[in-house]
Amino acid sequence: MWAVGLTFYGSAGRANFLSSIFAFSIVILLRPWKVRINRPVLLFIIIMSLALVTGTSSSLRFQLEGAAREVSLEQLVNNLASVLGEGDNEAGNLENTKQWHLQWWDTITNYTFYGKHYWLGKGYGINLATDDGFQVEEDESLRSPHNIHMMYLARSGVPGYVLWTAFLAVLFFMLARKAIFGPLVGATPYQSRIAVWLIAYLGSLVLMASFDVFLEGPMGGVWFWSLIGMGYAYFFRSNPPNESTDSAPLEMPTPNTLTSGENQSPA
Repeated sequence: MWAVGLTFYGSAGRANFLSSIFAFSIVILLRPWKVRINRPVLLFIIIMSLALVTGTSSSLRFQLEGAAREVSLEQLVNNLASVLGEGDNEAGNLENTKQWHLQWWDTITNYTFYGKHYWLGKGYGINLATDDGFQVEEDESLRSPHNIHMMYLARSGVPGYVLWTAFLAVLFFMLARKAIFGPLVGATPYQSRIAVWLIAYLGSLVLMASFDVFLEGPMGGVWFWSLIGMGYAYFFRSNPPNESTDSAPLEMPTPNTLTSGENQSPA
């Protein structure tokens, strides 16, 4: 199921592939040593190796209706190659879209870090794609530069960008501290597992937002900010839950206890 899910999801784009690999890697790396390499991981490695050795990776492919790229192991390899080096335009126009992103992000960097929009950016009402000269839709529906970090930099300037990156850095540092050190920092084993889950989930969402318009809409923003609130409420409230009391079964009252309670006079 891991291999099938990664093939379907990762073939859709570079962001999907990287976010899936990140979440999978975090869960494997931060699990207990004796179960870090288990049967699903070994099965995935075996399937991928057999597909590459036997050549079936090039024959197993199909196109989903409405999808810009085909679903195949070869598309996964092309997506990874476009991240690490030069992409293949025949495999979903990878290199052209990559260069389009990089040129736009370079333009934003120039007019913020080295230009007149250093302090305040361009604001949140303007259409960045149209104003920056990178609009590709006839109805001008494209507004954001397919990168949440560049979006904050362009709209809020360098101070807003610094606040956003500092927020993420503090968030992941505190979660990693709970996940890695556990009891040494006062976290129960259950809290450590929750921290691992939050790192994997939030990290994959941030990676998705680094290559696509994701957190700006409800499909990504609702989940991201809900998880932020969940992590804050769980780890930073004044009376964190106790693992021993949370898991203790409730005691049902007996007739004797009910009778004794009724016979007690009020103070």
